[in-house]
Amino acid sequence: MEGEPRSTDALPQYNGAGEVYLVTGGEGFLGRHLVEALIRHRPAAEIRIFARKQSYFDDPPNVHYVFGDLVDRQSVHAACEGITTVFHVASLLTPNEDMLRRVNIDGTRYLLDAAREQQVRRMIFVGSSTAVLNRVPLENADETAPYTTNPPDPYMAIKAEAERLVMAWGKETGRLVCTLRPPLMFGHGDRHLAPVLMPLAKSVFSRWRLGDGSVTNVMYVENAAHALLLAEERLQPGSPVDGEVFNVHDGYVINLYELARVMAREIGLPHAEQLLRWRCPTLPVLAVAHMFDGIRVLMRPLVDWTPPLRVRDVLLVDLSHTFSAEKARKLLAYTPPISQSEGLARTRSWLRKLYDEA
Repeated sequence: MEGEPRSTDALPQYNGAGEVYLVTGGEGFLGRHLVEALIRHRPAAEIRIFARKQSYFDDPPNVHYVFGDLVDRQSVHAACEGITTVFHVASLLTPNEDMLRRVNIDGTRYLLDAAREQQVRRMIFVGSSTAVLNRVPLENADETAPYTTNPPDPYMAIKAEAERLVMAWGKETGRLVCTLRPPLMFGHGDRHLAPVLMPLAKSVFSRWRLGDGSVTNVMYVENAAHALLLAEERLQPGSPVDGEVFNVHDGYVINLYELARVMAREIGLPHAEQLLRWRCPTLPVLAVAHMFDGIRVLMRPLVDWTPPLRVRDVLLVDLSHTFSAEKARKLLAYTPPISQSEGLARTRSWLRKLYDEA
C-alpha cells in the first residue's frame, strides 16, 4: 500500500512471464493488495489496473492503468485487449439496487463479452461467502450449499447471480475459470468493517450492542491476495481447479463484537474491554429498521435516501455463518501465511487513522 513497505511474505514463485493481467477494481481494498502481490511475485508479467482514477504513482514500469467503468461497454472492451488473465475483483456495495445490478451484473456481462471477443484465456472471479446466506444461521457450510433464495440483503443474491454468470461463461467458452469466496476482510485500506467499528468505539454508544453478535469467519486482506495467486498459478488446462468455487478464510471463527474489541486493543484504547458489552434487545430495533426501510421505499421516486439503520444491518449483526475451507486447502494448497496477530499489527496505523478522524 502507498506509504507502507511492501511485504516480503512467501507466495507462489513463478514470475508470470508471458502473462498480461487485468485487475478490475485495482484501486479498491482487495484489488490494490492483489496488485501489490502481483508486483512482488509476477515481476515478468504486465499488470493492468482497470479503474476510474489513479491514486498510486510509485508502481514499477510493468504496471499500467486503463481508465474506464464496468458499466461502459466500450471501455471494458478496450481494457481486455491483449489480456491473458482477468482477476475480476471489482464489486459495488450500495443500497441503490439499480446501481447494484448495473455494476455487478451488467458490468460482469460486459466483461465476459469482452473477454470472449478478445480471447482472454482465464478468468478468476472474487465472489462472496454470503452468496449462499439466507436469513438463518449456517455452520461449516461447504461449496455445495445452494445459492441464496431469501437473503438479508440484495447484494448477496446479486453476487450469487454474477458468480453463476462467470462459471457458466467458462463452460460455454471452454475458457479456464474459478471463483474464490472470501468472507469479511480486514486490513490496511478496509472501507467497510473498520470504518464502522472505529467511529463506534469513539461514540457515546460504544458499550451497546444488538443481540449477541454474529459468529463468522474473517480474513486478512493480504491472505486473500495470496489465495488469488495460488488459484492463478494452478488454473491451468486439465487442472482440478478449473470450473470450481472455493471458500477461503483464515481458519478461525470470531464474534464480530469480539473482533471490535480486538481492534480496539490493537490501538491501545483504554475502554477496549468495555466495548459493546451492554446488550440491547433486537426486536425493537428491528421494528425501527423496518420503518426506515419503508420510508426509503416511499421516497425512492424522489430521492435515493440511505436510512441510518436498515433491516439488513440488524439481521447481519446477529446472524452467525461459518464456512468450510477444506477444498481450498486441498486443491489450492491454501493456508494463511499471515497470522491474525500479524495482520492486526499491519492494520494498526489504518485503525488509528480511522479512530482519530471519527
